Parts: sequence; structure tokens; C-alpha cells
Amino acid sequence: MNDYDYFLHHPGDEFVEAVFLDGWDYQSLWGWELGYYFLQLWRNDLPDKPFLWITPVDRPLPWSGCVALAMMCATGADPVSVSRALRILAPPAVQSPYAVIQRELAENRRHASDDYCAGQIDAYEWALGHRARRPGSGLAWSGGVPTHDDVTAEWNINTGRLYEQAVMTDKHASGVDEALSTVIFTAIGKR
Repeated sequence: MNDYDYFLHHPGDEFVEAVFLDGWDYQSLWGWELGYYFLQLWRNDLPDKPFLWITPVDRPLPWSGCVALAMMCATGADPVSVSRALRILAPPAVQSPYAVIQRELAENRRHASDDYCAGQIDAYEWALGHRARRPGSGLAWSGGVPTHDDVTAEWNINTGRLYEQAVMTDKHASGVDEALSTVIFTAIGKR
């Protein structure tokens, strides 16, 4: 079992897996069925009924990031813990994305005339450790350069916001999505 078994899961491939989040790991499940993801969260200290149960019929979750967002909001866990519990972190980095970040940041600063570019700038500056807020979740950031897992987890939450809350027209969030995916895929050698 790896923290990245379900990174970029292809919607349509049915599965049911345990959720490995401390305090929620005895009975909690997530998976894909009926065209969407589902999530059942059971608190370990209250095992008689689910704390949260999202079915494809009740609330469609089209991407694994939507599951991560719902889980983060329900449990109060941080994005990395949630992404690790669902095993949707990116595979380990094989190279530094620093040069690509610097190049993309400079390019976006030259064309920073819209919200899309502003979203990319926010994400790239956060990836360099220059922002006090995470660009996707909006959570406070203690500073410093985020780890590869931090970037992936933030991308998962931002993707969840984009797809589940139907804000695909949110140019800023779309810019964040593009920038964080560039950082991740550069780091894992897929760009």
C-alpha cells in the first residue's frame, strides 16, 4: 500500500477502500460506484452510525479531490492527512520543479491582467514559500517551502472546490489548479 495508490484515479474504475485517517479508520470507506465517488466517515469513538455518508445519489462527487474536500471539512483534518488517508498523494518527486516555477512565475507576472494569471501567481509564490495562505484551501500557511505532499494535497482540495462546488468559471481557482499541477507533474517527471 502506497500513499499514491489512487493518485489520478480514472473515474469509472470501481473500487471500495478503507479510509486511513486517525480517529476515523475503523469503519470509514470511500470508493467509486454509480458514476461518482462516495464517502462514509465513521468516528472510531461513535461506531453505531456514520458521521457523514455521501452517496452518488445524494451528492455527486466527480473527482477524488471532491472526496478530499468533503473529508477535510467534516473532520477538520489538514489537507496532507486527508490526501494520505485516501492515498491520493502524488508519487515521490524525482526532480526539482524550482526552475519551472521560476519561469512560469515570471511569465505570469508579465501577463498578470486577469484572475487566471493571479491564481497561478498565488500558487507559484506559495510553492516557493512566499505566501501566508495556501492557494486552494485558503488555510493559513506557517511559511517556508511546502513539501511535495503539501503541494499535492493543496491541489486535491482546490480540484475538489472546482468540481464539486461547480465553480469551473472561477478563473483564480482554475489558475491555481493549472499552476499546482505544473509543479506536481514537473516534480514527478511527467511534464
